[in-house]
Amino acid sequence: MARARQLIQVTAILLATWFFLSSSAPAVLARRPPPQAAAPGTLCIPRERDALLAFKARLTDPSNLLSSWRGEDDCCRWSGVECSNQTGHVVKLQISNGYDTYMFGSDIGGEISSSLLTLRHLKQLDLSSCNFGGRPIPEFIGGLRSLTHLDLSNSYFGGRIPPHLGNLSNLISLDLTSTYKQTDFQGVASSLDLAWLSNLQKLQYLYMWHVDLHGAVDWTHAVNMLPSLVTLELHSCGLQNTMAPPLHSNLTSLESISLDSNSFDSSFGAKNLFWDLPNVRYFSMSSCGITGPIPAAAGNLTSVQSLSLDHNTFNGAVPSTFKKLNKLQVLELWDNSISGNVEDLLHILPADELQGLIPKNLAYLDLSGNKLSGVLPSDIEAPALEVLNLFKNSFSGTIPCSLFELQQLELLDISENQLNGTLPNFPGAPRSSNLTMLNLNTNNLSGEFPSYLQRCKELKFLDLAYNNFSGSIPTWIRSKLPYLAFLRLRSNMFSGGIPVELTRMKGIKYLDIASNNISGNMPLLLGNLIAMAHTPDEQGGFFKTVTFQPRGDYKWTSGFTDSLLVVTKGQQLEYTTGIAYMVNIDLSCNSLTGQIPQEIGKLVALKSLNLSWNHLSGIIPQTIGELRAVESFDLSHNELSGEIPTSLADLTSLARLNLSYNNLTGAIPSRNQLRALDDQASIYIDNPNLCGSPVSRNCPGTETTPRAPEDQHEGMSDVLSLYLGIGTGFGVDALVILTSASPKMKPGFDPTKGGRPEFYYEDGAYPEQVDWIGQRNQIDATKAAGVKHIVLVGSMGGTNPNHPLNSLGNGNILIWKRKSEQYLADSGVPYTIIRPGGLQDKDGGVSELIVGKDDELLQTDTKAIPRADVAEVCVQALQYEEVKFKAFDLASKPEGVGTPTKDFKALFSQVTARF
Repeated sequence: MARARQLIQVTAILLATWFFLSSSAPAVLARRPPPQAAAPGTLCIPRERDALLAFKARLTDPSNLLSSWRGEDDCCRWSGVECSNQTGHVVKLQISNGYDTYMFGSDIGGEISSSLLTLRHLKQLDLSSCNFGGRPIPEFIGGLRSLTHLDLSNSYFGGRIPPHLGNLSNLISLDLTSTYKQTDFQGVASSLDLAWLSNLQKLQYLYMWHVDLHGAVDWTHAVNMLPSLVTLELHSCGLQNTMAPPLHSNLTSLESISLDSNSFDSSFGAKNLFWDLPNVRYFSMSSCGITGPIPAAAGNLTSVQSLSLDHNTFNGAVPSTFKKLNKLQVLELWDNSISGNVEDLLHILPADELQGLIPKNLAYLDLSGNKLSGVLPSDIEAPALEVLNLFKNSFSGTIPCSLFELQQLELLDISENQLNGTLPNFPGAPRSSNLTMLNLNTNNLSGEFPSYLQRCKELKFLDLAYNNFSGSIPTWIRSKLPYLAFLRLRSNMFSGGIPVELTRMKGIKYLDIASNNISGNMPLLLGNLIAMAHTPDEQGGFFKTVTFQPRGDYKWTSGFTDSLLVVTKGQQLEYTTGIAYMVNIDLSCNSLTGQIPQEIGKLVALKSLNLSWNHLSGIIPQTIGELRAVESFDLSHNELSGEIPTSLADLTSLARLNLSYNNLTGAIPSRNQLRALDDQASIYIDNPNLCGSPVSRNCPGTETTPRAPEDQHEGMSDVLSLYLGIGTGFGVDALVILTSASPKMKPGFDPTKGGRPEFYYEDGAYPEQVDWIGQRNQIDATKAAGVKHIVLVGSMGGTNPNHPLNSLGNGNILIWKRKSEQYLADSGVPYTIIRPGGLQDKDGGVSELIVGKDDELLQTDTKAIPRADVAEVCVQALQYEEVKFKAFDLASKPEGVGTPTKDFKALFSQVTARF
């Protein structure tokens, strides 16, 4: 009993630490509009103040965002309230959290009071990013006849959208966007009939992302009744194209339309859709599954500047009517099945007879991932072109000089084609090129390292891999390419040594010259690659290159070309924009000699280091233990000797290690991360003088490998260090892991100006580092310490890779959490995985708790829980065998509904899922 009491004391300390840290997160992220100052001497109308207080009384506000709303105070000075300077009437009400309520707790919620009808002069109502628990939008909102702007986006409204909104005849802007899309639209707002829209004759802006409109088959007719409409966004609404559109379009004011991610019926192809929109400037119909040819009617978009028809199944040739699109600046046709000769296609595009093939205004052209063929024309002229993506087609012949004579070109990707020949010096090219990214991989190009690149001072990304280039790596690479961050030359026929100038390039983060004929000594000055000593961030030039946005006002464009196959961890992995975070050295499959330099330990941001299949000799330096970020480390098939340095066990991020086929001797280190690596025996194969587990040869005078001393736990999280430190005095049997990455709001966001806040993660605090690597390290160290039960607190939402939380700061937080959960389930240690819903700062022990699995609770109104209840469940999970090797979702019913949970054994008996 004393032992159990001690365990609970330790757990309580950990939980207290977690709640102290976690409770501060909403304070950072909560969006609190500053008080709106009224004109001197102006007081709000008393009945309107009373109406606002009645409105507040029906809301839940655990974070006190409405704390300024008090009694007899002037309501015109309340947070989120704006009054007319002339009359004192309330004209604007903004009650908005400003961030997704699921992760950070459901702050403002509850019910919307009909007292708002008293605000007869209200023009702007913003209830976005709240949590109304799937309740329908109240019908009485249609009685606020003075409204010009209504924003109910991302507030968890469900049910049928009331047609009473059609009474808001003064509306200029309407935003009913849902927080996220379920595949079956459960829990989101819906409408079977959009006829109510026809009364909104003044409406200019309509946003209904992720609203269920699959039953509104006449949507084209309803939208056509809005003559003032400027912007229409019906993204991911389940729209159908089974009904013919109106014969005549009334959308004469429409400038922007997005119909992305609507699965239009393949049997109708591109029929029954809007094409006759001569004033539209931005048109996007991506990811709609449309088959058949691009309709000739697309040529009616004569004012279009940005046209996105990517990620469909369009086939055949581009229609000749594209010749009329003479204002085109952005054209995205990637990932279709468009076929034909590339020169014919380019001739179809509108162009000045004196300007060459491509429209003079075109800045962004993406034809990648199609079935285009033929030879690239020699007379490509495009004075404004900044991005040209032609990869994954079947182009043949040589690369025309005209491509490199484009003055504004910054990104060029013609990889994965059948191009051949050499790259000449291009005498007609500008003396100084603007190229920042050049990808020529996977062609049949030959010749020496292109001398033309000496003109590309701004180049940051260069990929010449999988070609037939030969000769030496030039010594001018450092002076002429000073900003280069990504260099991939693998699988060519380059020869000679690695020039010392290459090791002095301070911006290189990714260096791959594997599978060539490189010889000579291993470079000794690798420590000069200082960019590999710092964790990549979103402010770096490399990140900005792979997430490039063209200059100017172009919608829905992204400059990064496509995924790259990166050889690491013994396999080819596919990276997209994540390549910006991949710090890598791969010199494998060459003929390098000499020793591994001590300076290698300075490259502390390295994630992958591969020196295998060379002729390296000497010892593995102790400094290798400084590479704490390394996940993949391969020294196999060399001539290394001496003992394996004990510092190798300090590589706490290591997931794959290969030291096979060398001449290593002595005892194999067995502490920390080295114990958890897969396929232990193959790591050390054909090193006959190694001893100790996992090889069969015992070390002289030893029977077992001693456990690492406690001072070797450097690098573990503070929480784990605290746990193990206390454990030495109390005899701990279990661990509760509660760590989580926490995004921060970027400074400068002003909620009074509308828009959405942006988030970021601090260096060293990305979800991959905290929720994956950090938790994995805790699991490994705890397993090595003999702990008998691990309770891991994760999060609901992990079954949906497209959950909006994954987009916060580009962190993919739920994906990394799920990966850590799977790692624990596979570890062999008895575990309990708890996945709570949105965390609330409320009292615990007063609600009925419910458990679920596979995010089923997210389809219901019950998907949040007080932090205190999560803490109690963690403690209780340590006491019951029934919940070992189990995983479950956790939420609580609203206070007063059901019976507060006291019998945790009965609660845990409902859990059946092992993961």
